[in-house]
Order: sequence, then C-alpha cells, then structure tokens
Amino acid sequence: MSNDPQEKLKAWHSREQLNYDLLSDPGQEVIRQWEAGVSLLGVAKIPLTRRSCWVIDERGILVDMKVGISPEASVALALRALNAGAAG
Repeated sequence: MSNDPQEKLKAWHSREQLNYDLLSDPGQEVIRQWEAGVSLLGVAKIPLTRRSCWVIDERGILVDMKVGISPEASVALALRALNAGAAG
C-alpha cells in the first residue's frame, strides 16, 4: 500500500510487470490505522509512509505484518508468510 496516487502506481505496476495488485491510499486513512504513517515528534502528520509489509490472504485475513522494514526484508517476510500459508 502506498500513499502515491493510483496513476503513479499503475504506471509502476505496468513498467515492472508485477503479477500482484498495488493499493493506493493517498489520504493515508488505512496507512494511519495500520500505524505506518510518519509523524513529527508524534504530533504533526507527514504524508509519508514507513516501508511496511502486510500479507493478506485471498479471504481478506491479515496473515503477517511488519511496520518499518527494509525492502529486502519485506520481500523475505512476504515470501515466508505466503509459503507458510500454502503449506498450511
């Protein structure tokens, strides 16, 4: 999920030929609920999102999550959660 507009995500999705959906939350409604928004000293909200990983299964159930994660670790976490779900 990104606070980037849908048009920007669609262009990136197409350019990278991704085989999964990208979600846009430019108003950060969900991002803030999931505590991944950035704030200044816990007060002022900044329109940025901390890199995070949420794995949601086909039934809409949150399988795993980590807020504040490196790009490399987010891929490893997502694959581990997906593989565990496929095995279970």
